[in-house]
Parts: sequence; C-alpha cells; structure tokens
Amino acid sequence: MRRQRLRHNFKKFYAEAVLHARDVMLGRALLLETLACEQGLMAPLFDAAKLDPDLHERGQVLASTMSGLAQRHELGHYFHQRSPAEFIEAVSKALDGCLATTLGNLGTRGDADQIEEVMCDGLAAHMGVLGIDEGPLSDDDLTANLRRTLFGLQAFYRLMDLRASAQVTARESPQDESIVELGSEIRPKDQPVYAVGRQPDVQLRSTVIAGALSDFAEARGISLYGDDGEFPLTREAWEDFDDAFRHFGDEAPADTPSHMGCDARGRGIMRMVAEALSDHPGGTEHLLWRSKTFGRGGVPVDP
Repeated sequence: MRRQRLRHNFKKFYAEAVLHARDVMLGRALLLETLACEQGLMAPLFDAAKLDPDLHERGQVLASTMSGLAQRHELGHYFHQRSPAEFIEAVSKALDGCLATTLGNLGTRGDADQIEEVMCDGLAAHMGVLGIDEGPLSDDDLTANLRRTLFGLQAFYRLMDLRASAQVTARESPQDESIVELGSEIRPKDQPVYAVGRQPDVQLRSTVIAGALSDFAEARGISLYGDDGEFPLTREAWEDFDDAFRHFGDEAPADTPSHMGCDARGRGIMRMVAEALSDHPGGTEHLLWRSKTFGRGGVPVDP
C-alpha cells in the first residue's frame, strides 16, 4: 500500500507540474485520475491523523521539516550571493565538517552553479539536523532529525526530477486542437506520451548529501537507518521512491477496488472528461484549487 500511495502522490505532483507549465489534455487527465479514482489511497491516513493526536503531530513535524529544508536552501543562495567566501567557509564546517572533503572534490565533477546548489543543500541539511542555536540534542532527537532530513531531501530530489520531466512533457505535448474534436463520435486512438527521466545534477546532489549525512551519523555513533525511534527509516524507502518514480503513470489492475487506483476503464473515462475541458482553462484552474485543502495558522480555511 505504501508504494501505491507514493505513486498517487507522484502522479498528482507530475500532473500539477504539467498544468503549471501548460494546460494540456494529458495533465488534466492525470489530475482527474487522482481525484476521481484514487481518493481511497490517502483518505484513511488523513482520517487516522484526525483521531490520533500523536500521529497528527508527527505529520506536522515532518511537514515543517520539509518546508524548513526548502526555505533554508533558498536562504543559502542569499548568503552565498552576499558573501561567497564567508558562506563557503561556514558550509565547509557544516555537519561536523562532513561536507568539507566532498566539496573539495566537486571541482572536477560539477560547475559553479551545481556546487552552489550542493552547498545550499548542505546548509539546509545542517540546520535540519542540528537546528538553530537550540543547544545540545539527545541522541534520540538527533537521530529523528537526521532521518527526517535525509528523507525530506531525497523526496525533494525525486520531485525535482518529476518537475523537470513534466516541463518537457508540457512543452512537447500536442495542442488540444490537434487531438481533440469536441462533439465527435469517434474516440481518439492515440496514446498520450509523457517524459520521465533523471537529471545528472540532481543525482549528484542526492549522492553528495546522502554521503555527508551518512558520514555524520557514523562519526556521531548514531543509526541513520532503523525501525526504532520517533522517525523510523529503512533503506527500502529509496526503493519505494524509485518504484513510484518509474510507475506512477501505470494503469491499475482491472480488479482494483473502487477509489484505490485507476484502471484502463477509469483512464478512458478521465481522458474523456479531460477532453471536454479543452479550451476551458478556468475549469482546469478550478480543479487545481479544489484538489487541495488550505489552512491559515493551522486552522482550515474551508472546514
């Protein structure tokens, strides 16, 4: 079930990234699949979080970690632009100096922009693990922070690849007018094609930061992987990520229960609805807004 849920979330992100770049039939169809055919995948988790305060709190902490990593990465770019030499010196000491050797070797593996991205990832990772002037952490808290940080960054790297792939798909997708004839009784026979691929610069960042966090854990004598503690993390998580990356667009088997996946029949229906939305960008925007929930200060805007 974990892999099916990851596939659902990767598909939804991919569809939204396509539609952000360009309103095309494929993006609408994939988004509709997640809304109409896959709601049963995530609903039990949201319902459980409403009933279990501890589960809700753990989810909030992970969400805060994810947003914090993104914010601190961008903060790194600001500091680098403001004082490059000072920033580089500070990052070389991050994570107990575990980034220093790697950064020294990057000169032959990446250009200046790639190196800056790695350094900003390193700053975000350091702050995610050790916090900001919070004083000494217990081994349990350090382990949980370390695992959440690694998980969060690896998730971001997959999403970066999905976004880049979605942008290629949006750019290369045919105009709706060439594949959709509204009012026609003839069903289209083409199979939409979408791009999915990895970016070498993102893979470099992933490898470098994972290595630095592993070295940090070893130096501190804590377990990067394990089923224990506040945030269990096993190496199988990366296999789950890779499976979801490769297969988020697959059709579900024909016997999949309702709202647990989109089979060939469901895919055909969702394409038909997506075709009906051709030349109606307001309808697509409406779908994008209604497919999310929003809060302000932790309070739902639409309870």
